[in-house]
Amino acid sequence: AAAASHVADARFAALLALDSAGMVALETVPGFFEPALLPVLAALDARQRDLDVRGAVGEIGVYHGRSFVPLALLRREGEAAVAVDCFEEQQHNRDESGCGNEAAFNATLERFCCAHDVVSVACDSTQLAPADLLAAARGPIRL
Repeated sequence: AAAASHVADARFAALLALDSAGMVALETVPGFFEPALLPVLAALDARQRDLDVRGAVGEIGVYHGRSFVPLALLRREGEAAVAVDCFEEQQHNRDESGCGNEAAFNATLERFCCAHDVVSVACDSTQLAPADLLAAARGPIRL
């Protein structure tokens, strides 16, 4: 499992290099993500590692996973990734920000080799309680 963590670290490092094949591949995933946020995520993660802050990563509104992949690649051994989206239940998508598809999201995770220990929560996120997120994460959420 420690080897998997090092592989994920290498993949995130590849995404940080904006000219890398990893970033080019990420840009082919439908969704919204500003590549300039990658160094910010890396800095937050580095500081949390320095302070030994542990916990899951998560995102509300994952769509097809474009911004979720970098978060999932930051995880350390034993850390979950929580993905919240209404997916096909579009009646909950009040702002019509995208037509989610859980199969497409899962395919993105497989493509970037970060599907392990992902907890998908398909729901109306406006009805999601903090306790529900903590339960899905099996503990605290750090990012």
